[in-house]
Amino acid sequence: MPLILPTQLLALPQKYGQILPLFHGSLEIIAQHHVDKLIHFIDPEEIDDDDAKIIIIAQSFLGDVKKWFFNLATNFINNSQRLIELFLAH
Repeated sequence: MPLILPTQLLALPQKYGQILPLFHGSLEIIAQHHVDKLIHFIDPEEIDDDDAKIIIIAQSFLGDVKKWFFNLATNFINNSQRLIELFLAH
């Protein structure tokens, strides 16, 4: 697992999984567009907890992008900005 989260997380927005923008890695949506969608999702929800942001970002990955994420070194990601930078560089 590329990150180690605390056992006590702040509550995530209700039903966020139903409205979370997903990234399949298709050419239709480039990585930067996905990051922009995530920011527009996270900001109105007023999610300030960085661990919650990491969870939301990671759960938005599907397919090969999800495989990439899970193949990152253990405890490689220590904040949401680092995850976004790695994702955009991927």
